[in-house]
Amino acid sequence: MADPTEYVFKLDSSGRPAMFPIPEKVVSNIHWFNTNRASNRIFHSVDGIEGVVIHATAGGSTSGALTWWRGTPPNGAKASAHWIVPDEDETAHGNHVWAVVYETLAAWHVRNSATSPEIDNKKKINHWTLGIEIVNRQNDSDTFSDWQYEVTALLVRYCWAKYPNMKYVFSHALVDPSRRSDPGDEFDWTRFEALVRSSDNDPAVDEEAENLLLAMDTENVPTAYLANKSCCM
Repeated sequence: MADPTEYVFKLDSSGRPAMFPIPEKVVSNIHWFNTNRASNRIFHSVDGIEGVVIHATAGGSTSGALTWWRGTPPNGAKASAHWIVPDEDETAHGNHVWAVVYETLAAWHVRNSATSPEIDNKKKINHWTLGIEIVNRQNDSDTFSDWQYEVTALLVRYCWAKYPNMKYVFSHALVDPSRRSDPGDEFDWTRFEALVRSSDNDPAVDEEAENLLLAMDTENVPTAYLANKSCCM
């Protein structure tokens, strides 16, 4: 049986994907979560992002997870993540994930003291990672769907493409093994890693963005900008 306390792999720049959009919709109360269940990062919001943490909700619905996160102990978790991957019983399944906290903020998905030698004993994980919660009960009767594997891997590839220092991909259980077992021993980590390293499910590259980047690299700076050096400063 797989051991979720050993779920970890590292990425490097050699296989970094091209940037692409992800299938996400924003929860209607994202501003509440940004204000009440997230913090300003203590590291740079782009260069300081080094990892993605994979979680599972231990419940059967996105709404249940959001309700639990909004609560406070003992009637809630006072927690959050950047994305929720819906279950196959939900209409969003197969279509989009839910964005719950802005990427620029530190969502509350791992304890500040949690760490592991596998991530070089780094602490304050919320401040240098992004959190993905997969809706799953974490028992033998609730299997992870093909789409959940694929879209979770796609989210990691999106982060890998977007954040230049992205390196660690690991489970919640790896860094807090005495308290957490998610995403659980039913989550096929080997399959998931293979999907993260494959471009087979990537959306089409945004040609408009690529062409704009190409133009930035090849065009001369317009004379008007040189004449007015205070522009845009």
